[in-house]
Amino acid sequence: MVEVGSPEVPWFPTRIEDFDFIGKRVLGEGDGIQESDHPSFRDPEYRARRKMIADLAFEYNVRDAHIPSVDYTENEIGVWKYCYPKLKVLLAKNACEETNGTIREMEENIEGFSESTIP
Repeated sequence: MVEVGSPEVPWFPTRIEDFDFIGKRVLGEGDGIQESDHPSFRDPEYRARRKMIADLAFEYNVRDAHIPSVDYTENEIGVWKYCYPKLKVLLAKNACEETNGTIREMEENIEGFSESTIP
């Protein structure tokens, strides 16, 4: 038997509230996002927008009654419309069926999840 908290399983969520602590980190310079591979990293407007969206996510807790939403700009929606169909093609060729099935389920069941609107 492998125990939670052991080197093999250092941490595992055991209560719904544990999910409030998963993924509450944003990559920054030195974490793999450098000027060379992230062209907007030095753009103050981009950085402020990124921070605003990240702050919404960080403030959310799993038991909150309302999931916050973001009013995306026309430019952000345009990027999504361009990238998402290309990403779906790549996923269809390279991702496992579980991932592709999840994408299909999200498109079918989540309002606003489509190639033309950012979920």
